Amino acid sequence: MFRKTVLLVCVASLLVTSLNLALAEDNSAYFKAIDKRIEQIEAKAGSYDPGSLNKKQHAAMVTYINETVKSLGKWISAHPTDWDAEWRLGNVWRFGHNLDMDAAWAKSEVHLKNAIKLRPKEPNPYMLLATLYVNSSPEKCPDAEKLLKTAIEISKPKPQPRAYRSLIFAYYYQGKFEQAKESADTYLKSDPNDEHVQSLKKTIQSVIDKRSGKPK
Repeated sequence: MFRKTVLLVCVASLLVTSLNLALAEDNSAYFKAIDKRIEQIEAKAGSYDPGSLNKKQHAAMVTYINETVKSLGKWISAHPTDWDAEWRLGNVWRFGHNLDMDAAWAKSEVHLKNAIKLRPKEPNPYMLLATLYVNSSPEKCPDAEKLLKTAIEISKPKPQPRAYRSLIFAYYYQGKFEQAKESADTYLKSDPNDEHVQSLKKTIQSVIDKRSGKPK
């Protein structure tokens, strides 16, 4: 366990160095380094699971996230209208929320909304903000639904499977089971092997059948 924590700290140190080098170079090099960090963060904090990390691992990941947001914050200070930095910073704070970091939810929302303002025709920030909402509270699901529908609309004719996947949950938590099933059907056309969604679809269908009085 100790070796894993030391390894994570070493990796973090190396990537901080690469970030500093990239800051002095071009945008693509900087965001390539940032994306490597985001992959590491998502692997450990991609979902809310308080028991998945022990105390030392949790502290190491919080430090890792803080280093990443500090770097992105500096970049945004120098490039205040950089859409690429805003949505990435919002996404990193979204993972921070999964680790119960202070004010991470609000910071994620602010930066993802900033990204939407900077490029209202780009679907990605809408989907990330919707995911933040869906994973936070059923009360935020109507807002998530609107965001996801916007992402789908502005993406046409290009399909957005990720938006339909999130839309399943946005509908489900609102009790809109027919719409949830339709979204599941649409999503499964692009990824028929998603076992989680397959299972959820069966649950949704059973609820629909029960409500309609259809026998099992």
